[in-house]
Amino acid sequence: MATGTSDSMRNVSQKNLLVVRVPWVPEAEQEAIARRHTEVQEAAVRLSEGLRLGRERSKALRRALLEAAFSGRLTGRSTDTEIVEEIAAQQATDLLAPVR
Repeated sequence: MATGTSDSMRNVSQKNLLVVRVPWVPEAEQEAIARRHTEVQEAAVRLSEGLRLGRERSKALRRALLEAAFSGRLTGRSTDTEIVEEIAAQQATDLLAPVR
């Protein structure tokens, strides 16, 4: 007897097998389901990548804000946002620059 096979399976008659109903989905519906599944997977990948990029930007802005605050470059005006974004952009450029 094969591993995992129950003893009752040996006693299933052909007559009983003939009445077993196996669900069948038309090929067009299978293809539509597969397409939708692919669309959902692709959307999930895009969302995941967007979240990753958002987290990276958040970390960069947080570092830039702290750097600007501790270096005395924050003034309490609306231009502080521009200063922080410039610092974050420079840090990103520095991270991507080739090491010499």
